[in-house]
Amino acid sequence: MKRKKALSIFLLLLLSIALVVIGCAGKGGGDGSSGDESTPTYTVGGTVSGLSGTLILQNNGGDDLTITSDGTFTFETPLSDGSSYEVTVKSNPAAQSCYIEKGSGTISGADVTDVVVSCYNSGSLDMSFGSNGIVAHDGAAGGSDDDSGYSITTDSNGKILVAGRGTNSSGNSDMVIWRYIP
Repeated sequence: MKRKKALSIFLLLLLSIALVVIGCAGKGGGDGSSGDESTPTYTVGGTVSGLSGTLILQNNGGDDLTITSDGTFTFETPLSDGSSYEVTVKSNPAAQSCYIEKGSGTISGADVTDVVVSCYNSGSLDMSFGSNGIVAHDGAAGGSDDDSGYSITTDSNGKILVAGRGTNSSGNSDMVIWRYIP
Protein backbone atom coordinates (compact mmCIF):
# COMPACT_ATOMS: atom_id res chain seq x y z
CA MET A 1 0.00 0.00 0.00
CA LYS A 2 2.88 2.33 0.81
CA ARG A 3 4.32 1.67 -2.60
CA LYS A 4 1.03 2.53 -4.35
CA LYS A 5 0.70 5.74 -2.34
CA ALA A 6 4.31 6.75 -3.14
CA LEU A 7 3.70 6.06 -6.86
CA SER A 8 0.51 8.17 -6.78
CA ILE A 9 2.36 11.07 -5.13
CA PHE A 10 5.19 10.75 -7.67
CA LEU A 11 2.76 10.79 -10.62
CA LEU A 12 0.87 13.71 -9.11
CA LEU A 13 4.15 15.61 -8.69
CA LEU A 14 5.18 14.79 -12.29
CA LEU A 15 1.78 15.96 -13.59
CA SER A 16 2.08 19.21 -11.60
CA ILE A 17 5.53 19.92 -13.06
CA ALA A 18 4.23 19.22 -16.59
CA LEU A 19 1.34 21.66 -16.09
CA VAL A 20 3.69 24.37 -14.79
CA VAL A 21 6.03 23.93 -17.78
CA ILE A 22 3.12 24.06 -20.27
CA GLY A 23 1.66 27.12 -18.55
CA CYS A 24 4.99 28.97 -18.68
CA ALA A 25 5.53 28.20 -22.36
CA GLY A 26 2.46 30.27 -23.35
CA LYS A 27 2.33 32.10 -26.66
CA GLY A 28 4.92 34.77 -25.96
CA GLY A 29 8.60 34.83 -26.74
CA GLY A 30 9.73 34.44 -23.14
CA ASP A 31 9.55 38.19 -22.48
CA GLY A 32 6.31 38.01 -20.53
CA SER A 33 4.17 39.14 -23.48
CA SER A 34 1.21 37.09 -24.52
CA GLY A 35 2.00 37.30 -28.25
CA ASP A 36 -1.48 38.68 -28.91
CA GLU A 37 -0.40 42.33 -28.89
CA SER A 38 -0.55 44.17 -32.22
CA THR A 39 1.28 47.29 -33.34
CA PRO A 40 -0.90 50.33 -32.64
CA THR A 41 -2.33 52.07 -35.70
CA TYR A 42 -3.31 55.67 -36.25
CA THR A 43 -5.22 57.64 -38.89
CA VAL A 44 -4.14 60.55 -41.10
CA GLY A 45 -6.45 63.49 -41.70
CA GLY A 46 -6.96 67.22 -41.51
CA THR A 47 -9.11 70.00 -42.94
CA VAL A 48 -10.13 71.23 -46.39
CA SER A 49 -11.14 74.84 -47.14
CA GLY A 50 -12.17 76.78 -50.25
CA LEU A 51 -13.37 73.64 -52.06
CA SER A 52 -15.93 74.02 -54.84
CA GLY A 53 -16.30 70.68 -56.61
CA THR A 54 -14.77 67.24 -56.19
CA LEU A 55 -11.24 66.75 -54.85
CA ILE A 56 -9.44 63.40 -54.68
CA LEU A 57 -6.59 63.02 -52.19
CA GLN A 58 -4.19 60.11 -51.76
CA ASN A 59 -2.04 58.95 -48.88
CA ASN A 60 1.24 57.24 -49.79
CA GLY A 61 0.20 56.96 -53.44
CA GLY A 62 -3.06 55.11 -52.69
CA ASP A 63 -6.00 55.04 -50.28
CA ASP A 64 -7.98 57.45 -52.52
CA LEU A 65 -10.29 59.78 -50.63
CA THR A 66 -12.98 61.77 -52.48
CA ILE A 67 -13.98 65.05 -50.82
CA THR A 68 -16.84 67.28 -51.99
CA SER A 69 -17.11 69.97 -49.29
CA ASP A 70 -15.06 71.98 -46.81
CA GLY A 71 -14.45 70.42 -43.41
CA THR A 72 -12.46 67.65 -41.79
CA PHE A 73 -11.31 64.46 -43.48
CA THR A 74 -9.68 61.19 -42.44
CA PHE A 75 -8.16 58.53 -44.67
CA GLU A 76 -9.79 55.12 -44.22
CA THR A 77 -6.62 53.04 -43.89
CA PRO A 78 -4.82 53.46 -40.54
CA LEU A 79 -1.01 53.33 -40.41
CA SER A 80 1.29 51.67 -37.90
CA ASP A 81 3.14 53.79 -35.39
CA GLY A 82 6.45 54.92 -36.92
CA SER A 83 5.14 54.72 -40.50
CA SER A 84 5.59 57.62 -42.88
CA TYR A 85 2.68 59.33 -44.61
CA GLU A 86 2.46 61.63 -47.63
CA VAL A 87 -0.83 63.26 -48.58
CA THR A 88 -1.03 64.39 -52.23
CA VAL A 89 -3.67 65.72 -54.61
CA LYS A 90 -4.64 63.05 -57.13
CA SER A 91 -7.29 65.16 -58.86
CA ASN A 92 -8.14 68.85 -58.47
CA PRO A 93 -11.72 70.14 -58.78
CA ALA A 94 -12.68 71.69 -62.13
CA ALA A 95 -11.45 75.33 -62.35
CA GLN A 96 -9.65 75.05 -58.99
CA SER A 97 -6.20 74.21 -57.71
CA CYS A 98 -5.55 72.79 -54.25
CA TYR A 99 -2.31 72.75 -52.29
CA ILE A 100 -1.31 70.87 -49.15
CA GLU A 101 0.50 72.02 -46.02
CA LYS A 102 1.87 69.64 -43.37
CA GLY A 103 1.13 66.77 -45.77
CA SER A 104 4.02 64.48 -44.93
CA GLY A 105 5.69 63.12 -41.84
CA THR A 106 5.96 60.13 -39.54
CA ILE A 107 3.24 58.69 -37.30
CA SER A 108 4.33 59.35 -33.71
CA GLY A 109 1.93 57.60 -31.35
CA ALA A 110 -1.18 59.63 -32.24
CA ASP A 111 -3.62 60.32 -35.06
CA VAL A 112 -2.43 62.97 -37.54
CA THR A 113 -5.08 65.70 -37.68
CA ASP A 114 -3.17 68.76 -38.90
CA VAL A 115 -2.92 68.24 -42.68
CA VAL A 116 -4.24 71.43 -44.33
CA VAL A 117 -5.70 71.41 -47.84
CA SER A 118 -6.54 74.83 -49.32
CA CYS A 119 -8.30 75.25 -52.66
CA TYR A 120 -8.63 78.38 -54.78
CA ASN A 121 -10.13 79.27 -58.13
CA SER A 122 -7.54 78.85 -60.87
CA GLY A 123 -8.53 82.04 -62.71
CA SER A 124 -7.41 83.45 -66.03
CA LEU A 125 -4.89 86.14 -66.92
CA ASP A 126 -6.32 89.68 -66.44
CA MET A 127 -5.60 91.27 -69.83
CA SER A 128 -6.49 94.77 -68.52
CA PHE A 129 -3.49 94.70 -66.15
CA GLY A 130 -0.25 96.05 -67.58
CA SER A 131 0.54 94.64 -71.00
CA ASN A 132 -1.64 91.58 -71.62
CA GLY A 133 -1.89 90.86 -67.88
CA ILE A 134 1.84 91.15 -67.24
CA VAL A 135 3.90 93.95 -65.72
CA ALA A 136 7.68 93.57 -65.88
CA HIS A 137 10.34 95.67 -64.17
CA ASP A 138 13.40 96.73 -66.20
CA GLY A 139 12.03 95.66 -69.57
CA ALA A 140 9.19 93.45 -70.71
CA ALA A 141 9.82 89.80 -70.02
CA GLY A 142 7.46 88.94 -72.82
CA GLY A 143 7.10 85.45 -71.47
CA SER A 144 9.45 82.58 -72.19
CA ASP A 145 9.92 78.99 -71.16
CA ASP A 146 12.04 80.29 -68.28
CA ASP A 147 9.36 82.34 -66.43
CA SER A 148 8.86 81.47 -62.75
CA GLY A 149 6.40 82.61 -60.10
CA TYR A 150 7.74 82.79 -56.55
CA SER A 151 4.95 84.37 -54.51
CA ILE A 152 1.17 84.55 -54.72
CA THR A 153 -1.40 86.81 -53.04
CA THR A 154 -4.68 88.57 -53.76
CA ASP A 155 -5.26 92.30 -54.15
CA SER A 156 -8.06 94.32 -52.50
CA ASN A 157 -10.39 93.45 -55.41
CA GLY A 158 -9.84 89.71 -54.98
CA LYS A 159 -7.63 89.37 -58.08
CA ILE A 160 -4.72 86.96 -57.86
CA LEU A 161 -1.21 88.44 -58.04
CA VAL A 162 1.85 86.33 -58.79
CA ALA A 163 5.37 87.75 -58.43
CA GLY A 164 8.34 86.11 -60.05
CA ARG A 165 10.87 86.48 -62.80
CA GLY A 166 10.97 86.14 -66.54
CA THR A 167 13.69 86.05 -69.15
CA ASN A 168 13.61 88.86 -71.70
CA SER A 169 14.65 88.64 -75.35
CA SER A 170 18.25 89.52 -74.41
CA GLY A 171 18.46 86.56 -72.03
CA ASN A 172 18.38 88.74 -68.91
CA SER A 173 16.07 88.07 -65.97
CA ASP A 174 13.40 90.65 -65.08
CA MET A 175 11.09 90.92 -62.06
CA VAL A 176 7.54 90.12 -63.23
CA ILE A 177 4.02 90.43 -61.76
CA TRP A 178 1.06 88.58 -63.26
CA ARG A 179 -2.54 89.41 -62.29
CA TYR A 180 -5.35 86.88 -62.71
CA ILE A 181 -9.12 87.24 -62.60
CA PRO A 182 -10.51 84.59 -60.21
